[in-house]
Amino acid sequence: MYRIKLSKGLIAFGGAKGVGKTRFMLKLANHLALTEKVLFVSYTDYKERLEHILKGIDDQINPNLEVNTTLGFYCVESFLELIEYIEDYCFKTVIIDNMECYSLNPTGTFSYPGKDGLVNSLLFICNYLKVRVLFTTYLVSNSFSEDYSSPSLNSFIWSREIINQCEQIFALHRPVLYGITEDSEGNPIKDYIELISLKNEEHREFKITFSNMENRFFDQPMV
Repeated sequence: MYRIKLSKGLIAFGGAKGVGKTRFMLKLANHLALTEKVLFVSYTDYKERLEHILKGIDDQINPNLEVNTTLGFYCVESFLELIEYIEDYCFKTVIIDNMECYSLNPTGTFSYPGKDGLVNSLLFICNYLKVRVLFTTYLVSNSFSEDYSSPSLNSFIWSREIINQCEQIFALHRPVLYGITEDSEGNPIKDYIELISLKNEEHREFKITFSNMENRFFDQPMV
């Protein structure tokens, strides 16, 4: 995790369904909590299960990390609640797992102000509270495409404002999910997950590779 250099402001992490976004972000949150207060917000799971997953990955949860599954889906009230919560507990980094679920209302439809407005609302929190906000979003899977390719900025189609407003954009990628088990030099990569930096201060794309054997992102073998 120390190889991931995060900027200030709004940061997006995308990945196809099943790539392991939640587990990866839990581990990243626990790492950041070594030096700062971190809030991990989930709308798709419950706190005890997420903490159990994290203990399976890292053995322990750092005291500076709070896992919260009680904040409401996006609306004016929940937006203000999130701002107050961050202020009251002095969090420096906020991680919202699964942006799509955060933006739904009880009827299952997207809440006002829509996808672009939601991204800009999180940007407002970054600027107003001087905090870093990370969020995850689904990327369209190309597993059924004849032309295999790793994720790119074009994969972030949930909201056009992601590319415009985020300081950094990362894509999580597991080649084995697309039947790729070796790299171009014939080395086995079925146990690896890649973090691809698509937008950064250096204006260049680069990749960080993690071994599941070392990091325990997944509790099932990669076959």
